[in-house]
Amino acid sequence: MGKILRRQFMAMRIDRNREAYGPENPLQRLNPTPIAVAAAPTGADHAPLGQVAVVTSSSIPYMAGTTVANVTTWTQLGGAGSGITSMTGTTGAAQTGPTVSWSAGTTGLVITGSANVFTLSGVLAVANGGAGTSFKTINTQVFTSSGTYTPTANMAFCVIEVVAGGGGGGGAGASSASEVAVGSGGGGGGYARLSTDAATIGASQVVTVGAGGAIGADTGTGGGTGGSSSVGALCVATGGVGGAGNTTAATVFDRGSAGGAGSAGDLQASGNAGGFASAANGAVGISGCGGNSIYGGGAPNILASGASTTAGIAGVDFGGAGSGGLSIDGSTGAAGGLGADGVVIVTEYIV
Repeated sequence: MGKILRRQFMAMRIDRNREAYGPENPLQRLNPTPIAVAAAPTGADHAPLGQVAVVTSSSIPYMAGTTVANVTTWTQLGGAGSGITSMTGTTGAAQTGPTVSWSAGTTGLVITGSANVFTLSGVLAVANGGAGTSFKTINTQVFTSSGTYTPTANMAFCVIEVVAGGGGGGGAGASSASEVAVGSGGGGGGYARLSTDAATIGASQVVTVGAGGAIGADTGTGGGTGGSSSVGALCVATGGVGGAGNTTAATVFDRGSAGGAGSAGDLQASGNAGGFASAANGAVGISGCGGNSIYGGGAPNILASGASTTAGIAGVDFGGAGSGGLSIDGSTGAAGGLGADGVVIVTEYIV
């Protein structure tokens, strides 16, 4: 009796499989690996849901879908012609799962990875407000003098960087016997950065590159403040303050001047303050060094002893400040160093 019931149960399972997948077919057998076939499968070729069949002559894979009314739906996974054109996940909790590998032909997109970490290769379009955008090239426009920024054709986004001029070094007047005159260092130029798009830039923007601050005179006057750098009113930085000048004295201690600062943009930073000036006993002096900008470039200080006159050193790189002048023990006055000009850099992303 038990054997008869088992035979009836097996017959019922066979009938249900035939109802789901249709008549006996080589593709019907579930295989964990793709099945090689001579031609593209049709609706009459039945297989379990998810079974993959690969055409031997073209290597084009197909995947079995549902079977309805004895007709199986097959989807081409890659190669010439139509196939999978999109993949849509589900919303809600974070998704994890097995390794995914999908190829849409030799020129299509390949996605590989596991869990929720994926590596993509091929032509990748990044969604932006519903419209796909892919950057083809990156272009840089550098302004070392004032002018007009006109975006390159097809510029979609850009990153603007501005560095203001560095302050000039303070001057030293003529020193009396057994005294010293020494100038302090100017402050480095400020910095600002802005990430923006073509719509915000418009047809063009006025570019201003701040000049370096003037030298402090050999009569002991202070150095000039560096000029501001900007792209329109979108991204602005101010110049470093000029170093203080000094006339003859037996003892000197004077702080350096403040660096400039960013005043408009996503990111703003100050330049370094200039170095202090000092002298003692009327025989040894140290002038103030120039403050650095974000690109460095502040001038070094000057150390001297005995009767001598040494002019300050000019700022070196964009926005670097000049150092102070130095006069010792009855010597003539010494001018401070000139501050370095600023710069404007626009990095464009072209589509």
